[in-house]
Amino acid sequence: MSYGLRVYNNKGEEDLTLVDRITRLSYISLQTASAGNSGALPQISGKLTGIFSVPVNASINQSAHMISRSGTTLSWTTYSFSTKLRKWIYPATCVNFCFSYT
Repeated sequence: MSYGLRVYNNKGEEDLTLVDRITRLSYISLQTASAGNSGALPQISGKLTGIFSVPVNASINQSAHMISRSGTTLSWTTYSFSTKLRKWIYPATCVNFCFSYT
C-alpha cells in the first residue's frame, strides 16, 4: 500500500501524485463565508505543503476561499466577483486543509 496524496480530476485522471513522501495533515479548519484570517503553523517550516479550500454545501454561485502561504503562516480570504454574464459569485463556508510532506 502506498501512502501520500493523489488528486484526480473529474475524468478520473491523476492530476497530482505525491506518494513518495510521507503526507501529514498539518491543519484543518472550518471557516465561515465571511471569514478571512491567518495562522502561524511552525510545524510546516522547511516542508513542502499542499493547501486546499473546499466549499461545504455550496451552491453554483459560491466560491472557495483563496489561501496562500508565506513562510510558516497561512492566510485565507473570501472574495466576491461578477462573471461576464453579470452573475455574482459569493464566498462559501469552507473547510481549509494544509498537508505537509516530509
